[in-house]
Amino acid sequence: MIRDIRTNRRESIQENDVAEDASSSIRNMGIGPDQTIPLQEFIRAIATLKLCGTSMKETFSWKSINPKQFARCLIEVCEKVLDIFEAEPHLLILSFPVYILGNLHWNLKDLLYF
Repeated sequence: MIRDIRTNRRESIQENDVAEDASSSIRNMGIGPDQTIPLQEFIRAIATLKLCGTSMKETFSWKSINPKQFARCLIEVCEKVLDIFEAEPHLLILSFPVYILGNLHWNLKDLLYF
């Protein structure tokens, strides 16, 4: 059962059909393995796959990518994220050295090391 967001109705849809629609829509966008997918289309395809509980590994496993273009895209994402972080009102600017500890899951030795 999948709930239609627009009509708030539940519809019975075959999971394989939904997964195939999502993966075929990505293939039909004419985007090769070394090109970037428009963000909205990528998010829509992922959301569709998550609705039917399908693993994304097969759909998004490309054989090869252009490493230079991937690096450019990664740098662009990092620059945009940096702008967002800098605009965050809760941002703290700290001087070095800084140690950031996450959830240590009872690893007291790691905590005591720092």
